[in-house]
Amino acid sequence: MLETDTLPGLFQRLLRSAMQAQKIPVSEETECYLVQLLTAFVRPAQGDLLDPPLGVDYLTALNLPAAQRFARLRRVADTALFLTGLFLEHLETTLVGGQYYATLGRTAYARLSAS
Repeated sequence: MLETDTLPGLFQRLLRSAMQAQKIPVSEETECYLVQLLTAFVRPAQGDLLDPPLGVDYLTALNLPAAQRFARLRRVADTALFLTGLFLEHLETTLVGGQYYATLGRTAYARLSAS
């Protein structure tokens, strides 16, 4: 159990509240993954989340050795999830739209689960 005076604790409380409001059941594992994902994006390892563009990063990942491919696909999938989860309205105003990022993230997660 996380304390709510920490950043992960705050994200856990907000996530639980949102899931309850939407009546979406979530497993402890999924909750933990999402809290870690949100915490990681507070200070992302790289400055611009879309540099390189996620589509290019996805295609690049397909030609990498297994360990590097896994890390790159996870970056693509997690970034797409983060962007569509928090910035969907903004993404809808872009050239490719939110559905592009949702599909790209879903495809990357599917590749990860198959490996």
